[in-house]
Amino acid sequence: MLQKSKSISRKSPKRERTRARDGKQNVIGAKVRAIRLKLTPKASLEDIAGRLASQGVLLSRSSINKIELRQRTVNDVEIIALARALRVKVAELFE
Repeated sequence: MLQKSKSISRKSPKRERTRARDGKQNVIGAKVRAIRLKLTPKASLEDIAGRLASQGVLLSRSSINKIELRQRTVNDVEIIALARALRVKVAELFE
């Protein structure tokens, strides 16, 4: 006779946020802001959000600001799109 299997609860493990020892969530934020403000003419958060949207990457002004303040993680697709929006090579964001 077949035994009735017990229902096993499979909760997803909590995702831990990746943070540096200083509590920051990315290493490129300050560089993103510095490059953005050096653009001629200076690019606003709204400008960068528009450039990202034209690449299919939807980030709000608030999200971009949080990236610049290093309060939000950034994935690889976003890093590439940010570099394109700022008209720099990806490596420059890590210098």
